[in-house]
This record gives sequence, structure tokens and C-alpha cells, in this order.
Amino acid sequence: MSRPLLIVHLEPPHRGGDGDSVYRTVQPCRALGELPGIRVVAGSFISPEVHKLLPVADLVVLCDVVEADLLPVLQLRRARGLATIYEINDDFQALQSWNPTAYLASNPFTRSLSSRLASCCDGVQFSTPYLAQRFGALASRSAVFVNHLWEMPVSSPNSPGAIVRIGWGGSLGHKDDFVKLVAVMGPILNRYPQVSFQVMGAEVFRDLCSVLPQGRWSYRKGGSLFDYLDFVSTLDIGVCPLDDTDFNRGRSDVKFLEYASHGVATVAAALPPYEATLRSGETGLLFHDSSELAEQLCWLIEHPEQRRAMGEAGRAYVRDHRLERPHAGERLSFMEECLSHPTTPPSVFPGSGGGGGESEAVALADATQGNFSTFAGSSVRICCVDELEGELLDGLAALRDGELDRAQGRFCAASERSPSFYLPWLYRGNVEEEGGRAIKLIDRALELNPSSVAALLLRADRREAMGNGEGARDDLRRAELIAPPLGLPAARLAELA
Repeated sequence: MSRPLLIVHLEPPHRGGDGDSVYRTVQPCRALGELPGIRVVAGSFISPEVHKLLPVADLVVLCDVVEADLLPVLQLRRARGLATIYEINDDFQALQSWNPTAYLASNPFTRSLSSRLASCCDGVQFSTPYLAQRFGALASRSAVFVNHLWEMPVSSPNSPGAIVRIGWGGSLGHKDDFVKLVAVMGPILNRYPQVSFQVMGAEVFRDLCSVLPQGRWSYRKGGSLFDYLDFVSTLDIGVCPLDDTDFNRGRSDVKFLEYASHGVATVAAALPPYEATLRSGETGLLFHDSSELAEQLCWLIEHPEQRRAMGEAGRAYVRDHRLERPHAGERLSFMEECLSHPTTPPSVFPGSGGGGGESEAVALADATQGNFSTFAGSSVRICCVDELEGELLDGLAALRDGELDRAQGRFCAASERSPSFYLPWLYRGNVEEEGGRAIKLIDRALELNPSSVAALLLRADRREAMGNGEGARDDLRRAELIAPPLGLPAARLAELA
């Protein structure tokens, strides 16, 4: 390709800085942007800049995005001969109740939408081999790209000292794992006066440590990925407990990488995330139950030189095999395969055609005027959360918490900041309780994006609730024409019939 290849990476709405975004978006996109002839733009579904590029980019990666409005975009891209890849990083059919997106698994429509979007793409990529086994049938073309670190820490591993620091850090989703770990740590702290237990996370983890001997443990409040890695650098032994659930089996081994890169001896649950990469007895230790975890911690405490050697072996593994830059070419090769062999040939109709023409140039020039993070030596532009996205994120959080007035206020502010972007109007229509006002807001969203399936489905519900069955059927028929693979409009029409 004579011109630069334009890649767009789309994520669900988020504020940035969390581990998932760093490992699955920022680092891979930065590495791709360092390759010759590649341009990369990354952002979330609530970013207007990214929406402008979706119809024209040479290749789009949909990273765990579950939005019905992407179906007509996929059809348009396919008609133009452009490639799209879906990325699955979690078991979306087994989301845990604490997960903010758990409603996606409990709702039959959203539960199936990930599969529908993935099957409409030219390829699917996964973050773990386990997920590829679970969902590989969704596409005829797939690949696994595991998580990597960007670089090795500058500091060298800690030398064995008088104090042995055993540590754990994590999110609320690991609460059950942590309860079991605390039960193991109590007897160990009583047995070994030189051991200190270090914890980082939400305040609930500090409360759970109250049963441990006072003065023998310390707590650090959860923070950014940078803060967490600073915490990891202080440890001698890192623990990776994990309950045996479908969701956990699909997790990545990145916690092992974070420990090992700092020379921290790792003790991890013998489950797919760690069994595939951690060599037990060499780069770490695997345990099957709490009793075996306690035995292995005792052994590491009593054998400081072997503990240090294990940490160094883990560090060497990360350095030699799990850094991001050397794997950028593998990602690009899969992208080029999807570009060269689309799932279905492009359609021919007036206005179709590949990217790279004037439309792409105009869209790129327009879209890249926003607030972006950049990196020296890389062409990547990563959308930062600006005031508009901040309002939308606050509104979505309020909606999730049932605070409809606050959500309406945030969405209203967002529509004032960006009156030509359809999402604020759609979100306002969703939380507006009065039917007539809600329909006017949804009408405005459809004026700005006539292909919004979500707006048509929402307006159909509002019209039906107001007794306008014929209007609801009109919206559902239009949604069915715009997104035939969706299925829900046909099902709703059958209900109305």
C-alpha cells in the first residue's frame, strides 16, 4: 500500500489509565505506530473524533465494544472493502456480578451482541488461548495476542533481607480470593516474625486485614497502574490467588508479568491464566488449594537464595519473551491478512469504495484536532478524556447508580458542548421520563445519525408506551433494514403482532 495504513482502535467508554486500557490499547497501538507506514488513532465509543474515522479507516479494531450502532458501520465498511477485527478480552458470557458491565450478561440482547458483532467482522483476536477456545468459532480467522509489558523496570530485584514482604494488590472483583489469602496469612505471620504482609486496593481489603496481627501488615490505597507497579517493586513474594470460575479462566497472566519483571517470586493459582506461562519451580510456583499455597509460602520464606533465583528467572522470562515492541509485527500481519482476505467481497453501489481517498483525508484532518496523547517515535494518537467525554462518563455512572436527575444534567451539558454529536441526545432521550420530550430528544439523535439502531429501538419502546403501536412498528422495520443481523427488531415486531 503506497499510502500510510490508517488503523482505528475503539474501546468501551473509560477514563483511561487502567490496566486493561494500557495493556490492550495504549501499548499495542504505540508499538504499531512505530512501524513504518502505519497511522493509529485510539479512543472510546463516546469520542466524536473516533466516530468520524470509523467509516473510512483501512482497519478498525473493536476492543470489547458492545454497541448495536456498530452493526450498520460494519456493513458500510464491508461494502467499501474495509476490514474490521473484533477483540475479546473477557468471557462476556460469564461476567461476575461486581463487574460494572455485568448487565450485559444478564440481558439476552446485550449478552448476544458481542457474538453478533464478532461474527460480522473479518477476524477476531483474543487476549488468551482459553478465550480463543471458548469463542474461536465466531470467526473463520482468529489470532491470540497475549498481554505484554512495555519495558523492563530499571531497578534490579531486591536482595534477600531481614524482612520478607509478601504482597497482593487488586480490584474488588478479587474480594473472595483475598478472603482466602487472609486466612492463609494469619498462621504464617504468627509463625514467622520476619514476615510482613503488604496490601494495595480498595478500603474493603484493609478492613479484611483487621483479623491479622497488628503491626504485621500494611495497606496502600488503590491507584493507577503506575502506582501499583511502584507497590510491586517493594515486594519479595507476590501472590496470585484465583477462584476457579469461567470468568477467571479467561483472565490474562499479567499479574505474574508485573511481579516477575521486578524480580518478585510469584506464587499463582494453577489455572489457565498462569499454567500456560509460569514454569512451576523455575519462574514461580503454582498451587492448587490453600494448604499448598501455605506450604509454598513457607518454603520461599525459609529459602531466600532460591527465592531470589526464582525471581531472577521470572524476570529473564519477561525480558526475553513478554515485551510489547517485538510482537507488533505479529499484530500487523494478522491485520494485513484480514485486509487481503475479507470475509465477504465488497459490495458495489454508488458511494462505495475503499478508504484512502478524499473522505479519509478529510475525516482524519477533522478528527485529529482534538485532545490526544502522543509518543515520540510513534504515529499513534490516543484520545484523552476531555470535558465532553467527562460529562458523558459522569452521566453513564449516574445512570448505572439510578441517579436519573444527575445523569440528565450531565448528558444535557454534553449536548451543549457538542450539539452535532448524536450520543448526548440519545442518552438524554434514554433518561427523560416524559414520553413526548424523550421522543423529541431521540428525534434529534436520529437527525444527527440516521443509522442509529439504538435510537430507533429506544423510540419504538417510547412510542409503544404512549400507545403509538404503528409508529413503534415503523421504527422496528427501519431498524431491521439498517441492521439485518441484529434480530431484536424482528423479535419485537413479532411481539407487537
